Amino acid sequence: ADLASYGAFVLAGDESVLSADLHAAWTRRSVGLGYGNPEDGYAAGWLVSSGVHLEDGWVSTPIIQHGGDIPGYAADLWVLPEQGIGFAL
Repeated sequence: ADLASYGAFVLAGDESVLSADLHAAWTRRSVGLGYGNPEDGYAAGWLVSSGVHLEDGWVSTPIIQHGGDIPGYAADLWVLPEQGIGFAL
């Protein structure tokens, strides 16, 4: 539930916590990856990508994501702003 609430904050923001300008800067690419699509990169700890490869090919849509793992555990948070959704695994 905590990660879902955090995902909702990443998606929509909350000006009582972070101004709209800072929220936009927090989720906007600021450093390129140095390979692949030049639109993809890092934003304050987030990986910001312009789409995803699926079985049927490339789906172009902005994705804000972050993942982490240690032996035996893994977690990922993906937010798709244009669709207004996010999910955690």
